[in-house]
Amino acid sequence: MKLDKLVTLLGAALFISLSLNLFLAGLMAGRSYDENPGARWERKDMHMRERLSDSDRKILKDAMQANRAKFEALKKGLDDSRSHLQEAMQANDQDALKEALADETGKKEQLLRLMQDTRAAALEKLSPEGRKTLQDMHDRAEERSGAWRHPGDDLDLPPDLGGPDDPDVR
Repeated sequence: MKLDKLVTLLGAALFISLSLNLFLAGLMAGRSYDENPGARWERKDMHMRERLSDSDRKILKDAMQANRAKFEALKKGLDDSRSHLQEAMQANDQDALKEALADETGKKEQLLRLMQDTRAAALEKLSPEGRKTLQDMHDRAEERSGAWRHPGDDLDLPPDLGGPDDPDVR
């Protein structure tokens, strides 16, 4: 009888342990995949602020503030383009869809160009230590993202979307 109780007790302990491990694994996976992108940006901003000197922080802030209205206008334009894209998809209008995609692409390019110009202008004014800090942060981010992306690798698309096994792409 004692052996039955021991087996039951061990089985219960193993079940509780497995349940706890699966729960914790789910929490960890959920945190990395379900995190609000805004929270990630805030965390990156906080790390950057902690590492930069007051004068370098002011340079970055001034650069962003100088273009704030442009960024907001481009963001609104991009949001409008995405709305038009959704409308074109729902209407199943191929001409409107092509036009909306081209418009969205143009807005993204304008936003990216402004971001690059703003960054370049700020980097020129930063101290050597500030530039080194940003470079180190960039390198760490590249290392983390490099776990799934390797330079020169083809984009791994599913076969029905133009991947290597798609019979329509030959």
